Amino acid sequence: MAWTRKKSIVLLSILWLALATAIGGYLLHTSTHLRLPIPTAVSAFTLILPSISGLALASLSEAAHRLALRLQGGHGTPSPWHPLALLVLVIYSTVLATLGGTYTGDMDCRLEGWWQKMYSAKDGAGIRSIQDALECCGLRNTVDRPWPFPRGKEVGLGTCREMTGRSVGCLEEWAGRERMVGGLVVLVAFMVVFWMAAVVVVGAEDSSWLRRYLRDEEDYMGEETVNGRVRRIEGQYLDNPVTEENPSEAGSAQVGDEDRTPLVVPSQLREPDEQVQW
Repeated sequence: MAWTRKKSIVLLSILWLALATAIGGYLLHTSTHLRLPIPTAVSAFTLILPSISGLALASLSEAAHRLALRLQGGHGTPSPWHPLALLVLVIYSTVLATLGGTYTGDMDCRLEGWWQKMYSAKDGAGIRSIQDALECCGLRNTVDRPWPFPRGKEVGLGTCREMTGRSVGCLEEWAGRERMVGGLVVLVAFMVVFWMAAVVVVGAEDSSWLRRYLRDEEDYMGEETVNGRVRRIEGQYLDNPVTEENPSEAGSAQVGDEDRTPLVVPSQLREPDEQVQW
């Protein structure tokens, strides 16, 4: 099967959504591993957004074409749920982008409150994972609520610095990772919206291109509107089709325009001995 423009678009869509999914997986891992104060639901919904959009690819391509026809004053009659599905995904992406944008600003107070919560709960595993990942000790400096937690004379506030040789606190780098994750949430949402916009443009240029790609393109002749419904036309096109069941059509098809002169018939109301006058 020949490689067509539509197949190239399908391949690019798969690669584009796969890249967005990979970014979503990375931000989910980073947010979880660094114990960032970003709800897991935000990262999880960002991860599945490209997959949901990919599964809806066929429906969205059809909806894009119908919606484009409607906006351009065409005669298409889209099903109500097609543009609705497109609208839901746009809203979904917009909400995620808005939530992600709230984590791209300077939120040191929120991070400090989150760290204090872990420190008060003696969440040594959480604080240690942050310190090991960022190679730091404590929050603002190496003796600001670090792990290991102080315990009498055996473990002091400077134990982490003495054991690891680290000389910086975690707040600056931790805040930078939070801003990065928030930015990635916005990026994934933008990538999906951009992809949907591309589907709308392609759908406006060529109707039902995905359906023509998935089915036999040689039998596709176009679409026609009958009683307000769009119907697919299939079959091989012939200027003068002749079937075995009705071979008389072959003879009738050979009748030219030049043999259409009126037939003159003598009148039957004349006298018996009257000559016919032409």
